[in-house]
Amino acid sequence: MKEHEAALSALHTKTSKACLYVTETRTPQELIKTISNCIHVKEKFSVDDIPVCPGFIGVGTRGTKGEPVMICEHKLSLTTGYARSCIWIGNFVVVALQEMKEIQIFENANINIKFHAKTAVSSEPWSLARIDNVRFAICFPHNKTVQTMKIDNGLLRVLSTFSTNHDVWDITYNCTDDQLITLSRAGMIDIYKLNGKSVGTIPLNGDLFTAVRNSFTICYDSAAHALYISSQGLHKMVAVDMKGKVLFEYKHPKLQYPRRPDVDTDGNIYVPCYGGDTNSSMHELDKAGKLVREIRLSGAGFCVSFDLNRTKFVVCCDEHAEPYIQIYGFK
Repeated sequence: MKEHEAALSALHTKTSKACLYVTETRTPQELIKTISNCIHVKEKFSVDDIPVCPGFIGVGTRGTKGEPVMICEHKLSLTTGYARSCIWIGNFVVVALQEMKEIQIFENANINIKFHAKTAVSSEPWSLARIDNVRFAICFPHNKTVQTMKIDNGLLRVLSTFSTNHDVWDITYNCTDDQLITLSRAGMIDIYKLNGKSVGTIPLNGDLFTAVRNSFTICYDSAAHALYISSQGLHKMVAVDMKGKVLFEYKHPKLQYPRRPDVDTDGNIYVPCYGGDTNSSMHELDKAGKLVREIRLSGAGFCVSFDLNRTKFVVCCDEHAEPYIQIYGFK
């Protein structure tokens, strides 16, 4: 611990960073106490609040998962539209309702999920991206803005708002570089810092540009340094690196209108697809883009999001024109 004290004291005088991420094998309480003694800490989050980067396999994490089983579901009460985006934040599931211009929060308690709170927004909230276990980003394509929000005592609080260069229909977080990657249906993938500073774009060739133009959803795997693009109009998923190099392309006769994917601890990619009530499934792919298995869903899948430990996931789906959020675990 003494080794840390000198380094932390140097950080106190030589850096302007406002947030420190610390990984250590010692107990969280001991480490946080030492940090607090060396540096003025405005707000503390324990190690449990730091999300596992997609693809990371932690100590003691089981590499092979069993069969997914639905734990619980909740029927959404919507006046119009669908639930196209959801994320898991702590003990809450956050759902963006575009047509209703509303964000709803649901509490996940043991084997039940129940409505907790809702917040009206001025424009259509199209997609969500988890930053850590209390903060997330949300994009508003019609007014070309992105907001970062925080769940504070069970309620939503806006932290920042910035304008984007293009209309942003989906957003994902690169935890390695602390960046937001955004998707525009104009055929652009732009990169921003959390303060809204534009730091570049991913170059797209002809076929990749077409795939992006036909996509609404993306997901970045910080461990694999791969961006997964669900090109729903072309019924395929494309994986690229940050330089625009295609890593693999996945097609399957049953992959119809693929939507928002997510990644488990093994780096496997889960791709829900909107195949109607008779052909709705989620395709699990390995890191090379090979099919591991098909996971049957009870309705057309719009989005999947794993929890912090990536042992459970939540799915937004439409079952016989009835919208649900469903939580799955592995047996």
